[in-house]
Amino acid sequence: MALKFEINGKTYSQKEARVLCRLLLNKYKVSGAVDDLNDFLFLKEAFERHHYNPLQKLPSPIKSIFVKPSSSGSNYQFWVVLEDGTETHIGFSKKCFVTERIKNKLIHEDNVIDAARHHIRYQQDEARNNFKNTNNLICAICRKAINKADLHADHTPPDSFKSIFKAWLDYKGINIIDITYMDLHNTEQRGFQDKELINDWRIYHKLKFNPQPTHSRCNIAQG
Repeated sequence: MALKFEINGKTYSQKEARVLCRLLLNKYKVSGAVDDLNDFLFLKEAFERHHYNPLQKLPSPIKSIFVKPSSSGSNYQFWVVLEDGTETHIGFSKKCFVTERIKNKLIHEDNVIDAARHHIRYQQDEARNNFKNTNNLICAICRKAINKADLHADHTPPDSFKSIFKAWLDYKGINIIDITYMDLHNTEQRGFQDKELINDWRIYHKLKFNPQPTHSRCNIAQG
């Protein structure tokens, strides 16, 4: 049975909804801001109702939508500004208009990646503290001078966090869906349940991690 999604009183198939999103993405490549009311309302409801995890991705209503190049410059993305001031990119080709099975799979993967980031954050903190002892820091992303109060330690391409994590999964011969995680200390933070896996991941990441200084906003903006 074909998937159907209601958006502003009209019913779309998965393909129809994604095609229309793609058309609007291409339409606003030049102007940037999605300023046509009908286009805005379609995208707003499409994202708020049919993203696989809107409570996490969109914790408050969408205030405005615009289009800009991705951090790599190889394609364009939708970006949204929420009423609480949050600004984030949002994808539709794999992250919207999905089945419940795919939705649950994606949420599991997000949580495992959150846990993986948690386990190596101390390595980034150590790198950031080392950078603070260096003068004339230049952001590796925007190439502008960094105020040390706005400093992150980012991964150096091509060894991004995602590429290191994927290489580790391949090295271990495991699938992300097979990794179990738990909430830590009654917080929203997550961690792997397997302590040996935690130690192995930390060692592998440290071997591959080649940190670079960035503005915190530049680091966050590229995901």
